Amino acid sequence: MKGRTYKMIAKDLFISEKTVTKHIQNLFEKADVRNKIQLINKLNK
Repeated sequence: MKGRTYKMIAKDLFISEKTVTKHIQNLFEKADVRNKIQLINKLNK
């Protein structure tokens, strides 16, 4: 799946790429998934 890169998201939100990465990893942890594909699949259930 293609989407926006962390760098693009960071630029749009005026925050660092590291901050975006940290927040995404926190979301993965809370949703008990390891990557965006698993997250999307879990949300579509």
